[in-house]
Amino acid sequence: MGDMGLEYRDEIFENLKHKEHESAVDADMIDLQPEIEWYMRPYLLDFLIDAHYSLRLSPETLHRAVNLIDSYCSQRVVFKKHYQLVGCTALWTASKFEDKKSRTPSIKELRSLCCGAYEEDMFVQMESHILSTLNWQVALPTAETFLSLCDCQQQPVLDVARYLCENALFHRVFVGLGPSLLATCAYSLANYVVNRVPPAALSSAQHLHIMNLMIQHVQTPSRSLAKKYSKSSLSQATHLVHSFIQHRQQQQQQIAAINLPPTPPPPPHMADHVAAPPSLSSSPATSVFAPQPQTPVSIKNRATDGCMTPPYTPVDGCFFNPIPPKRQSFANYPTN
Repeated sequence: MGDMGLEYRDEIFENLKHKEHESAVDADMIDLQPEIEWYMRPYLLDFLIDAHYSLRLSPETLHRAVNLIDSYCSQRVVFKKHYQLVGCTALWTASKFEDKKSRTPSIKELRSLCCGAYEEDMFVQMESHILSTLNWQVALPTAETFLSLCDCQQQPVLDVARYLCENALFHRVFVGLGPSLLATCAYSLANYVVNRVPPAALSSAQHLHIMNLMIQHVQTPSRSLAKKYSKSSLSQATHLVHSFIQHRQQQQQQIAAINLPPTPPPPPHMADHVAAPPSLSSSPATSVFAPQPQTPVSIKNRATDGCMTPPYTPVDGCFFNPIPPKRQSFANYPTN
């Protein structure tokens, strides 16, 4: 941000904060989708993150694309076979708004990204329907919009904050929260992660609650997001956050060990009746009640000739085989 931008930064922030309610999404309306389920969201976002990174689009483009997806899905019925089409079209629309023309993918590239699942004219039709449904409201603030206003002097802090905000895109609990609130919490938490400076200035219980949620959900990031932010060009944000969480857990274990009262010895008349420790064969590691490793989700690596196909595209059953609606409360909802 230039000197002129810094001079008016506070006014810009307040103006954007006043407009952010226009981009609010009602997650309860997305719950009413007859075919789309929340477990499908990580697959779609992994696909978009891989496509976004391979096309070298701006950080704002990803957040704007997800906002378009959520806004559209909260107002229109989306069939499972069209979920990837909506996501890819939203990325295309956001790229045309945020990136240089040379960066914006062509319709041919979009079709290749989707492995030829959709014809080229379907992207144009879907874009028209998304824009008309949202009344052409594309220029709405996102969490990245507010992060870009931060006068950050340390690139690792900004990269960790972006990592936390992008990870928040995966989870329903963050859908509908104000982007300025997310950006503020992510930036303060990132400063804590990098510089070990506790967010003492944020006394609001809401801020602290959201930061705790961010820490909780970033412990199991998606594979695509973790791989993206493990690169040195993004300050290895994945490693920074993982090290912070490990350090925090060690501190909690030390505090618990200090505060744990010592176990008193058994009375003399009970010494002979104290149960012996279980044998190795009955330990949790070998017990039949030990949790078994989960079967990994089947993922296909579908590549086409020369196209930039993201490696973690879901199997056909996730996007392309529609199932009958489970609920009828969406019956009077407009369809696309």
